[in-house]
Amino acid sequence: GNESKLTLKIWAESSQWTFENKWYLLEAEESFSHNDYEAAKSFYKQAISSAKLHKFVHEEALAYELAAYFYLELGETEQSIEYFLLAHERYHEWGAFGKCNSLFEFVKSSFSQASSTMTTSLRHVFPMELSTQI
Repeated sequence: GNESKLTLKIWAESSQWTFENKWYLLEAEESFSHNDYEAAKSFYKQAISSAKLHKFVHEEALAYELAAYFYLELGETEQSIEYFLLAHERYHEWGAFGKCNSLFEFVKSSFSQASSTMTTSLRHVFPMELSTQI
């Protein structure tokens, strides 16, 4: 694992455009798995920013989604929902409608007791799904 990680870091340094966001995301996940939550938060943000800067919409979506699961695990519900919503937007922009539906189902079941503010946010981002299922 460490050898592969070092290889990815070298690639990220030589081709930031293609590999930087992937390296940040790998660092975020590793930090999360080692309970280094502050480092994980920083790496998730960097992964999202890099993917956005380099116009990798699908990788931006993935970074938002993984960060959302991270915040959910920490009990930071509002941040988690915000990131799930942003992931859904990016997956939708990319055309991954099946992924949008599965993410919607997860969010709907995980946050069924959400506040009215969160429900309004869900309606804004998931208008088609909510209109047919609520």
